[in-house]
Amino acid sequence: CLVKKSDELPLLELDRESIIEATINLIDNALKYCEGKCKLEISTGIKDNFEYLEVSDNGIGISKENQKKIFEKFYRVSTGNVHNTKGSGLGLSLVSNILKVHNGYVTVESKLGEGSKFRLLFPISK
Repeated sequence: CLVKKSDELPLLELDRESIIEATINLIDNALKYCEGKCKLEISTGIKDNFEYLEVSDNGIGISKENQKKIFEKFYRVSTGNVHNTKGSGLGLSLVSNILKVHNGYVTVESKLGEGSKFRLLFPISK
């Protein structure tokens, strides 16, 4: 696991427990949906007027079609008739809702067979 932290990030007022829960959910998914040698990278930074925490992996990836649905409650990406990985389909919905409560949002970039990058974005107060 590689962790990259930007040095000069402004302090944000966030609910610690819920942000930890969202982050753990993304890390757990990255490890669950990885085949072979897993590569996990966590980084922080600023984009536009948002501070972000990013979790990226080299897992199985998510199709464009499924990326539109993964934040819906109970939605799980189909792997045929059998789900090889246990889950309820609630994790990413919870992550999305946690970010909404903090006036932020979550994004995903992913390619099948190459991995995924999830970014939690929190507005920076002026």
